Amino acid sequence: MSGRRDWWRRNRWALAALPVALVAALAASSDRVATYYWHAGLHDARTAGHGEWFELHDEYTDGKGTHERVVRVRLDRTAVLTPAALRQVRVEVPSGARAVQVTLSLEADPDLPLALCRLALRDADGTRYDYQRPGAGEVTTARPMSPCVPGDTPGPSESLGRLDEVLSADERDPRPRSWTVEPVVVVPDDARVDEVLLWWREPVYVALDVD
Repeated sequence: MSGRRDWWRRNRWALAALPVALVAALAASSDRVATYYWHAGLHDARTAGHGEWFELHDEYTDGKGTHERVVRVRLDRTAVLTPAALRQVRVEVPSGARAVQVTLSLEADPDLPLALCRLALRDADGTRYDYQRPGAGEVTTARPMSPCVPGDTPGPSESLGRLDEVLSADERDPRPRSWTVEPVVVVPDDARVDEVLLWWREPVYVALDVD
């Protein structure tokens, strides 16, 4: 029985994404194609200047229904990492690219599931460079599984309904009410980054000005 519980826990990230994939599949096969495509992209921007707090009000749906999501976010800075800093955070950058470290401060209720966020940088031409989740054994401070919550205290996961009963309880400490993250995104050398994008559910996203 313990082996089965361990399997559910190891695969929780993939399982948590299943409701999203199912909703997308059902929407694509319905008559409301226009509505589906509206919700499939990032085109409902909520903007904030560099160093300004923004409070996002949104909704999310999990195995227990629809809930409100309220989270405050602030872009503190962006910085290009030096070769020495890259070695320290263990991030490999290919030739012709550079690594940009994004420092974000966030505030939210510790009981609010937030780990399934997405983060990206957007340049002056509108090109988007998404944060890439690390593979097995590649998780570091600069490349956590989730770019918007602390690696050691990510907080609760979204409910999987009845599957919650077979998952092992998360014994880590609760997420604090305020915290800072510093994920790294790799971009081309010639990209002029103008915005940091953060989102949980399309089409709504927060666009934070770099300058």
